[in-house]
Amino acid sequence: MPSNPAPTNAPVVIFCHGFSAILPRGYQAWIDHLVSRGNIVLWPNYQDNLRVPTRGFVPNALAGVKAGLHILQSGPGGVLPDLERVAVVGHSAGGMVAAGIAASASAEGLPKVKALMPVEPGDSRRGGVASVPLADLSTLPDDILLLILVGEDDTSVATFDGERILHESTSVPAENKALFMLHSDSHGSPALVANHFTPTAVLNTDGSFAKTPVRPGVSRNTMNIGVVDAFDYMGTWRLLDRLLGAAFSDAPRDQLFRDRSLMLMGKWSDGVPVVPLTRLN
Repeated sequence: MPSNPAPTNAPVVIFCHGFSAILPRGYQAWIDHLVSRGNIVLWPNYQDNLRVPTRGFVPNALAGVKAGLHILQSGPGGVLPDLERVAVVGHSAGGMVAAGIAASASAEGLPKVKALMPVEPGDSRRGGVASVPLADLSTLPDDILLLILVGEDDTSVATFDGERILHESTSVPAENKALFMLHSDSHGSPALVANHFTPTAVLNTDGSFAKTPVRPGVSRNTMNIGVVDAFDYMGTWRLLDRLLGAAFSDAPRDQLFRDRSLMLMGKWSDGVPVVPLTRLN
């Protein structure tokens, strides 16, 4: 909940965790960033252990969102949820869940979702109980802003489900959605590696952002787990901030993805630009 000062009401960002990331520690720095910008963050747990069937992920998350919004409408701490400004973001399996929440909101009696950001979503292609199903995305609101982010060195889920979400969101006009790729860059030290754990961002017990990995990486795809770096400030955090700003404003819906500055990732300390995002649609 935002505080110091506490607003009368605040936008709601529904944040969907990755598979088995039941505790929010792995994303706490990102969550704190969102709250510091005046958003309420609602964290629906869609699994309480690893035996929960993947087909139950979206129904479980929807139940959590309903319960959370019910609590928020009682105004804990004096802050009410602004149900006209609701967004959903999710990482990995949570990216699939986020898409399912946004697509199901109307049928479930939930507020309309204005912005959706699946980050490295997956994985629907494994088959059987290991496969995370993707909802029918034809029911997404036609005026939603949809930003999908994938990582160049993400060997866990790659781009498969990011592309599925792009192509199966048939109700969303092409100008209102984009699929971006985050690229690795080894120009400086430490290198920036766009792997499956790039969105993780740990907050230390003293309130500082993690600058060292929470556990050793065993491959390029598991480097820098939990580290807060330029991929957070200029990548995931900035992109969601820009998405929320555009979705919750009265600006034309297609304006965000026309802005070339959205692709820029800043510069290294010697002035060399960090490899920018590329747009895959």
